[in-house]
Amino acid sequence: KGEPDGSSFMSSGGGSGSSLDDDVWFVPELAPGRSQTTLPTILVDGPYNAPMESFFEYHANIIVAAGIGITPYIAALEQVLEQCGSNIPVRTTQTTRDELLPQRIYLVWVFRDIELLCLMLPVLHRLRADARARNIVVPCLYVTGALAAEHESTTSDVFGRPMVRLANGIRMSQGRPPLARMVSYMAGKHPNSRVGVFCCAPRKMTAIVRSSVHNANAAVAHQGTGMEMRAECFSM
Repeated sequence: KGEPDGSSFMSSGGGSGSSLDDDVWFVPELAPGRSQTTLPTILVDGPYNAPMESFFEYHANIIVAAGIGITPYIAALEQVLEQCGSNIPVRTTQTTRDELLPQRIYLVWVFRDIELLCLMLPVLHRLRADARARNIVVPCLYVTGALAAEHESTTSDVFGRPMVRLANGIRMSQGRPPLARMVSYMAGKHPNSRVGVFCCAPRKMTAIVRSSVHNANAAVAHQGTGMEMRAECFSM
């Protein structure tokens, strides 16, 4: 389910029953020796919302994803790589052009099993290998499940969470991210800017992000920063 809510519509072009099921499953009586030559027509329409539509309109973006909720953002990050390769400039507070890169993209991804990392490994490696993309995208990966002994924490992230470095060079923090502190901290880095917050997570986490954005908006309004949130919820 997206926010704002998309709409869906389903109708049947055949039959005249009293309900959708009657329309879809209605089989007319046929004369002996005749076969049915037409089937009911089913039309499916919507939903219409496109939460990533405005991704490149902001000076900075905060992505908050849980588990497979990272999927909608992979394509956006790949587009960032393409634009970096095409030398598309970053958006400044003075520019109004559409085709520009955000100054910063904070990628907050929370997942339970480290195996899920394989979803993002190709993109993460490409982001790290590209000098421009590396200065734009800030990965903040959080694993909530148990880790093997070889992944023991050796340091902490900026928010005090234990951090590990994998053999492939990927760094990630352990535990759940302090979302309220993170959103406030990230918004404060971008005065006089529009900050987009894109969330694809379960309802509970989405509610925490929404509350954090609301509070951060009030805290950074004096510096000319405005935050806007786009969310998609799913059940776990």
